[in-house]
Amino acid sequence: AHVFDQSHPAFIRLRALTAARKMLRPLRRGRQYRRSTAIFGDDFGFHGPGQLLAWSRILNDVEVLIAVNTNGIGGRGSRIELDPRLRPAGSSLRVGCDTSRIGDPTADALGGGQVLTAQGMGPGERVFVDVGVIPPAEVLIMV
Repeated sequence: AHVFDQSHPAFIRLRALTAARKMLRPLRRGRQYRRSTAIFGDDFGFHGPGQLLAWSRILNDVEVLIAVNTNGIGGRGSRIELDPRLRPAGSSLRVGCDTSRIGDPTADALGGGQVLTAQGMGPGERVFVDVGVIPPAEVLIMV
């Protein structure tokens, strides 16, 4: 018998995150860059405990964006700032893993499949992606 309950939500999420890491080489080898977020309005910055934490892993010219809701009780929504040289306004990010959507019949096996669009705040201004509200303690991985 297996020591872990493979049907437990935590096990299912960890299995999905491990599968995403195996599929996406930048998650294993890429450089890491923390990304600023705008929780309310357009004021981008780095927020404290219990808020959304976002960073990119970049390998060569492939960027993977990771967002984690570090709050265990409430959902957190945010805009995440992107590097406009890698993700210009209008470019697409495909959700490769969304731990909150695992098992959703409209999602793929890792909860992914959605496509988000990078938005610009104006010519030469910040580029960001609006990830909506991420439920408590969930993870979103975008390619």
